[in-house]
Amino acid sequence: MRPARVADAAVLAEAERAIAATPGLLVSQPAELTDEKFAQKIAALDGADNGRYLVAEARGRSSATACSIRCPWPPCATSSI
Repeated sequence: MRPARVADAAVLAEAERAIAATPGLLVSQPAELTDEKFAQKIAALDGADNGRYLVAEARGRSSATACSIRCPWPPCATSSI
């Protein structure tokens, strides 16, 4: 595992677009998952204290990702949503 880099954005976005193309696997639609949005999210989380975007590599290629962002609201604020 390593921190995601902005240079990873195109590969990560393409992988999520492929997953989103199957109905029911992601809430997002493929067209919403742009390289630019991924690059922005990776850059925003680089060094942030409220989340991380990680990439797992196997044989030099991205094989999995994890994105964790701390919710700014206490659990009770979202319990009725």
